[in-house]
Amino acid sequence: MFTDQGDLDAALKCYQESLSIRQNLFQQNSQSTESQRDVSTALSKIAGNRHARGNFANELTNYEQSLAIRRGVVKTKPENQDFRHDLSTALRDVGKAAHNMGDEAKALQNLLAGSDYR
Repeated sequence: MFTDQGDLDAALKCYQESLSIRQNLFQQNSQSTESQRDVSTALSKIAGNRHARGNFANELTNYEQSLAIRRGVVKTKPENQDFRHDLSTALRDVGKAAHNMGDEAKALQNLLAGSDYR
């Protein structure tokens, strides 16, 4: 809602609060793939906010953190199509963020790797 209204500061605050809550829930049940996915989603939301601000370095960092979680989730159930789709999306996000940073090799590598999980 705040992002749609152009209030990136308020949106970031909400995303960070959401991440904190999701991380606490994950700590209570570290075996839950849903909790892991929730943390990853919160990191992606923060990354999107960073992109909107032009903060591409932190955008890339947040997307890479999300990607690491998504990779771990897929390892637990490699046949799960939802998990594979999430991983593909995370690879695409890292690729786009790397492109924004001018790292074309990393961008291409991640974008191509993402197609393996579709």
